[in-house]
Amino acid sequence: MRLREVRIAPIDEFHCLAHVAWTATYSRWDQADVAIEFDVHYFVRHLDEEPKVFGWVTGDEEGVLREHGILGPPEGLRSYKRTASFTEESIPENLLKDHSTKEGTWGLIHVEQGKLRYLVTDERRTPTELILTPEGQPGLVEPTILHRVEPLGPVRFHVEFLRRDDE
Repeated sequence: MRLREVRIAPIDEFHCLAHVAWTATYSRWDQADVAIEFDVHYFVRHLDEEPKVFGWVTGDEEGVLREHGILGPPEGLRSYKRTASFTEESIPENLLKDHSTKEGTWGLIHVEQGKLRYLVTDERRTPTELILTPEGQPGLVEPTILHRVEPLGPVRFHVEFLRRDDE
């Protein structure tokens, strides 16, 4: 991330609003890097020696990341297969252990009911643990990246597989 600009607006003797403009550069799976500019407004309190941020306001960062292809699968993929729905009792043993999809195959883990822990365990990625729910986004499975799931109580989910039309 690169800091582009900082503007300070005093509120009172002990507080200010810091407007900070950032540029973040993201690497994408199979496309060129993309730089996204965004602004954050930080509420800052200065009571002791060091200023402390106690709140902030941002725009729809998730929406902007989706728009630029950072969150979610890359454009140009199509769904070509889907598993049956699994429950905590019927999850195939292999899904509970580290496994991966083949080159070119993406997955979306859709939770229909309950909660499912999704862990990305591949050394090529930052270790990630997400709790997937019906209200949230599906878990994104990248090609060849090791991962596993763990039921958190009663759960029902399925996996949708995607690939490019030419694969």
